[in-house]
Amino acid sequence: MTAEVRVIAAESDPVSAALADPVVHGRLLAAARTCLGRRATTLSRTQRAAEAEEITSKTQMEALKRRASFDPSRDVVSWLVGFVVNVTRDHLRKHARTPTHPPPNVPGLEDLAVDLGRPVADSLADKEFMSKLLDQLPSDERELLLQKYRDDQTFAEIAEGRGSTETAVRVRCHRIIQRLRQQYGASGEVQS
Repeated sequence: MTAEVRVIAAESDPVSAALADPVVHGRLLAAARTCLGRRATTLSRTQRAAEAEEITSKTQMEALKRRASFDPSRDVVSWLVGFVVNVTRDHLRKHARTPTHPPPNVPGLEDLAVDLGRPVADSLADKEFMSKLLDQLPSDERELLLQKYRDDQTFAEIAEGRGSTETAVRVRCHRIIQRLRQQYGASGEVQS
């Protein structure tokens, strides 16, 4: 009796029936891994499997939402693989815009005063110098530098919080750093 119910359900809703089939699920996972392409090679096997599973899950939800537009004369698996391609493309586009880590060449706040040619023991003195240097700045400028270098916020995030533009914040930060370099020099000694 359950076989008859399954056949009737498959005829009335082929999309749901295909999504319930483990073989089709395996083909959708394989299609997701293939569509991930070069990006997936930078991920570990576990991460790659997790991304493919996430894409397949999104595909299933999207296919169920749009199953009314399915043409029964077409192959349901091909239709679902088309969804995998589109969902993967959207997934990659979304994750390409959100970096997972800061760029490797972003200087830290301490790097503004640290001379890499100096002994490591002097690093505490450098941090102390940076603390004094920041204390001499007006509170608004000090907060801007701390947001950028200590809190690791982007210029866009800082601008949004301050009600300004990203470019204005970037220029202001650059000018503060340039002024500090001119006043105190690279070695940390006060210039007259």
